[in-house]
This record gives sequence, structure tokens and C-alpha cells, in this order.
Amino acid sequence: MKIHSLRRQITRSTKTFARLLPLLYGCFTSDLMAQAPCPEVQVLATGLLGPSKIIQTPSGRFLVAEVGPPDQLNSGRVSIVDQQGNRRTLLDGLPSARTFVGDWSGATGIWLQGRTLYVVNGQGDITVPGPVQGTEKANPTPASPIFSSVLAMDFPESLETNTAGFKLALSDHQTLTSNAPLALTNSSGEKTTVRLVVDFVDYLPDPRPTFAENVRHSHPYGIVADNTHLYVVDGGFNTLRKVEITNGQEQTLASFPPTRSPLTNGPPVIENVPTSIHWVGEQLVVTIFGGAPFLPGFSKVVQVHPQTGAIVSLVAGLTTAIDSAPLAANSLSGGLLALEYDLSFPRPGLGRLQSFIVPTGNSVSHSTCLVTPSSMLIDRTAGRLILSELSTGRLVWIPVPPTLSKGGHLYFSETAGGRIGRANLDGTGKVTLLSGLPLPVGPTLDLFSGQMYWSEIGSATMRRANLDRTRPTTLISGPNGGLPALDLAGGRMYWSVSRSGTIRRANLDGSGQQVLITGLSDPHAPVLDLVGGKIYWANYGNGDVRRANLDGTGQQTLVSGIASSSLVALDVAGGKMYWTVQRANGEIRRANLDGSGQEILVRNQKAPSGIALDIDSGHIYWANFEGGDIRRANLDGSGQQVLITGLSGLAVITLDLSIFPPFDIQAAATSDGDFTLNWSALLGRAYQVQFRTELTQTNWTSLGSRRTATNATMSALDSEPADLQRFYRVLLLP
Repeated sequence: MKIHSLRRQITRSTKTFARLLPLLYGCFTSDLMAQAPCPEVQVLATGLLGPSKIIQTPSGRFLVAEVGPPDQLNSGRVSIVDQQGNRRTLLDGLPSARTFVGDWSGATGIWLQGRTLYVVNGQGDITVPGPVQGTEKANPTPASPIFSSVLAMDFPESLETNTAGFKLALSDHQTLTSNAPLALTNSSGEKTTVRLVVDFVDYLPDPRPTFAENVRHSHPYGIVADNTHLYVVDGGFNTLRKVEITNGQEQTLASFPPTRSPLTNGPPVIENVPTSIHWVGEQLVVTIFGGAPFLPGFSKVVQVHPQTGAIVSLVAGLTTAIDSAPLAANSLSGGLLALEYDLSFPRPGLGRLQSFIVPTGNSVSHSTCLVTPSSMLIDRTAGRLILSELSTGRLVWIPVPPTLSKGGHLYFSETAGGRIGRANLDGTGKVTLLSGLPLPVGPTLDLFSGQMYWSEIGSATMRRANLDRTRPTTLISGPNGGLPALDLAGGRMYWSVSRSGTIRRANLDGSGQQVLITGLSDPHAPVLDLVGGKIYWANYGNGDVRRANLDGTGQQTLVSGIASSSLVALDVAGGKMYWTVQRANGEIRRANLDGSGQEILVRNQKAPSGIALDIDSGHIYWANFEGGDIRRANLDGSGQQVLITGLSGLAVITLDLSIFPPFDIQAAATSDGDFTLNWSALLGRAYQVQFRTELTQTNWTSLGSRRTATNATMSALDSEPADLQRFYRVLLLP
């Protein structure tokens, strides 16, 4: 339980706006570099043509989206850069042109899903200047018909390792508008296919009193994907678009409305312009650049739910946020890096890199002398933070900043004891969340929605409740329930039914149930590799570990001949899978994702069952079903520790690696005798406000009932208290 307290003394008494994403490619770079060299920056690669976004392939190479050289129409490009900085062209001739405000626009986003490469084309010259300053009108003859679009390119490993590159002609742009795949062959005889996934609307009417034909342009500026959808941020419409990959159907998942300007002169509102998007765990993280007049403090980083579009602020108070990245892989637990393009914008200035503890906002500055940084990624294999510089045409790097203080929790089920509990990662602070359950197994966590799922194996029923234990509900009734693995981005869950030997799938509310795989022998709770599009599970009866595609096809046996193989955990980034062997010597084992290179890490356990990984801290956790304890060790099995003892029939453990820092009182105010208290909150967690009139009093009095956070902030009102003085505290409940 965490407490934040506050003392309070009561005293009695009777239209013009700017909306562009202004990355001024090619301006004043030499002056900046001459005036303010950045000693911590090392150069990796040069000769890029306005690098706007950078990603990394599984083999460690970098793919760079480039806007192209100014005044060379349709010269956008995608390059491959190796670890030594050698560059090769992958795809040239992408749409590019000068925008209505004069900056150059070409390829603005890139994402690799499996062996399909998605490339985003920016606004180009879809509009031209209107007759009044700050206005724009439709361009009847843009340089390309596929500006403001997303292309998909087949990208086999052979092209990544050695290709002469491909180039699109303007006629190819025309062909792509027919939605037919475009087959390309280069001078070396290499082949690939490019297709148009979605062509966004170029502009929408936006009439002004001074110009009735004014329009607002689209400007897609970043992309991620899962197996079924693209997620594209649009810096013209200030939206996040969700696109079905198979048919190109799109919807607005989230909008970023303008903020009222504090200035008495100038634009009445400040635009919130999204500039990048990333997956962090199962959530989307979006940076918001801001708009004219680009005031300090009006740029931010937010989190967006991929199903509901709900927006939660992560980091505020920035100036020109252009990109962000989690310091811990796939988790905000180690802090969030925020990259700013130019602290003096629109005047020439230098960028900044900071890391933040989320959601407290506590920060550490790492560099304040970056030159037009446009994107970044953490190369975890080499321990480098790679940054692209838009105007210099370089990729540069600095050492990866250290992760910030880390919180998190361990959840576990006592099947024999009928309980679900939680503790700190070191085993301290153990609490019981639910009790009196019939043989529970779980839980699985949805931290964004503040919910947990579990199975009751006696009846093969699947249930769900809020993390504060309220609103329990049955999702799948027996005999077809189980403990689900969640695909929050896809809105689905997967689970095994041991009795029937099946693996099933349904929507998160239990509807739309499908049987994917049959004929298995006591399959145990599956786990998902959503990037690779795979589902893994252990067959307890057969003594093997298997995987299949997410639709149930392509089943493979990876490891066989294991007595009583049980639960599996994945380190997808490291290419490893871990599993338990309950009988025989009671072991924890590891192998490559294809089953090769098998190792025995830990021996002589008492029926190990649940298993979980904290890759960033280098720990593996497991539960001993018969031993009644929870243990952890280093990923190689060394340094074994017993964390919790005296438990009853442990089945499954789950790690919540998100941060739970001390929360902050954000505001406290009185008005006409009423007292209002505001504090930062954690989604899904329960809070209680209490007071007493003297600090020497033993007991606190609750102000209202406990409430569960549904947003990043909460408030409480104490209406006209009779006491002249009260001391308040806010409790974060177990």
C-alpha cells in the first residue's frame, strides 16, 4: 500500500492557425554543426537522403525511409544499412515533392511485419498555396498519384543480405493505383512484388472566411502493424488510422484535437500533430509534435489502446517531440526515451534526448546538442541508440542510456488453496486478491484495461475481473474454458482445453469462439509470438513442445521426448523459448525458437509449473507446484533464489513489469469552503482518500468509498467540511 498525504488549512471568509508538420529538410545544418558539435555522438552512416524513420530487422540491419533530395521529383527511397554503416538501396523512385509550405516530402514511415515491408508516402504536393497566407488548395496535377498512401513490398531475406535494389517509375505509380500487384525485376534478375495497401484521402474541405475553397491535407507520418491491421499516424488530419491489411478498409482509431493557446495574439489553438508510433507491449505509443507557435511545454507522448482508441498521457511538457522509445524492451518499466527535434523551432536550434519515469514525469537529460534528429531505435544487440538526422543525411549513435528505477509485480495462483495473489518482484508485499475460487489457474493480465483473466480447472471455466477484484464475470463456461493468452491489438484470446485436447480462440469478451487445433494430448496454456504470428504450447501428455500459426495451421513439433512438459515462456527478441519439466528431475529448460540448441538450466525442482521471464533484468521466475514456493534465477539458471514459500499448489505465475512509482498530488484547491484534491493515478488500481483533524489521532476517516482509476488522473471533493483543519492522505490499495 502506497500513501500520499497533504495538509490543508481552511480559512472561512465571505481565427487563424497553423497545422503543418514542419521538418525543414536541408536548412541551416552546417551552421548548427559548426556552432555546437555533439561530443557524445558517433557517426554510423552518411549519404542518406533525408532519413525520416529508421527500423531494425531481426538480423540486425537497419532499414531507413528517406524523403529524397530536394527538387528531384519522386526520389523517395528506402535504404539498407548494415552494422558497419554500409548503405545499399532497396527501393528507389518513391513519391516525393515539395509541399505547399515549401519543405520536401517523401517516404515518412516504414515497418517490417514478417517478410513484408510497409512504406508510408507523405503528403508531397497534393496541395498548393492558396491566395491567402496560411491557406492551401487542391493540386490538380500532383507529381504522383500515390501520395498519402501505404505500399507493401515482399522482402525475403535474400534481398536483405544482398540486393542491387529496385526503382519505381512514374508509370509504376499509375499501375499501383489499380490495386493490382506490381511485379519488379532488377538488373541482377532479383524479383519482388509491390502493392498499394491503402490510399488515404489526400485532403478534405476546410473553408475559411478568407478562402472558401481552402482544404486540409493528409500527411501520414509513421506506421506499425500487427498480423491484421496497419496503424498509421496522420500529421495533417491529426489522427491515428487503423487499416485492415487484406482489403484496405480504414477507420479513425483516435483523434488528437487542438489545445487552446495561452497567448492573446496569434493562433487561438495549438495543433497536436502526431509524428511517430510504436508498439510498447500490447499498446501504441504516439509522439505529439505540437503546432504553431511551437511553445515549450505543448508537445507530449501519449499511449493509445489499439482496440478502443482510448488515450492516456505518458509524458508532457515537451517542446518538439519527434520520436519515443522504451528503455526496457516492450515495457515502460525501465522508463521512456523522448526525442525532440529542435528546442528553438522554428528558429534554427538543436534537439534533445531525455528519459522519463512514467507516469511521474521525473526525467534525466542525455543530450542537448543533436542536429535535426528525426527518429531513433535501440540496437539492443550492440548496446547503441541509433538516431537518424533529417537534414545531415546521417545515422549516428550514442550508448544506450541506463534504464530508470523499475517497479512491477508478480501474480500467482494457488490452485489447491483456491487463491490468486500478488507480490513485489522480490517476493515481499504478498497479498491475496481473490479467494474461495474452485481450483484457479492464472491470472493473465490486461493492464491497460485494468483486468485479469483466470481459469477454474475443476469446471473448465474462464473468468475475468478488474484488478481491484470488482466485477467478476464468466466469459467461457465449462467444459470449454481455460487460461487465455491475450492478443490485445487483435482483440482476441487463445487458450487450451486439456480435457478435449483442443486449442481455441475467441474475442476478448468470449464471443466468436473457434476451435483451431484438435487431437492434442493434455495441452497446457499457450503463449503467443504476435510478431512472428505463432502460438506455442506444451503437450503434457505427449511430452513435447509445439507451435502453429495463429489460425491453427502449420503445426510443428519443436521438442519431443520430454516427460511431462508443462508451461512455456518466450523471449522472442532473443530467439529463445523456456519451459518446465514437472516430473523426472524437475527441470527448467531452454532452446531456440525452432527447438534446436536445447539446454537444461535448472534441476531438482518439485514439479515446476508456472514460468515467466523478465528479460531486461535478466531473470527467469517459476513456481514449484509440489514445493509450494516461487523462485527466480538468472536467465542461464545461475543465482537461484527462493522468493515466497508456504503456498498451496502453485500453478501459474505472471509478471507485471509496469512501473508503480509513488504517485503525485497534482493540485489542491479550496473554493467556497469546498476542498478539491487531484492526483496522478494508475489505470485499474483502486484508491481511497482519508482525513483526520489532528496528526496525533490514531484512526483515519475515509472520504467516500474506494474508487478504481479509469484515467491517468483522479480527483476527490470534500464539500464544506465542518472542521477548520484537516490532514488528507491518498492510499493506493492492494
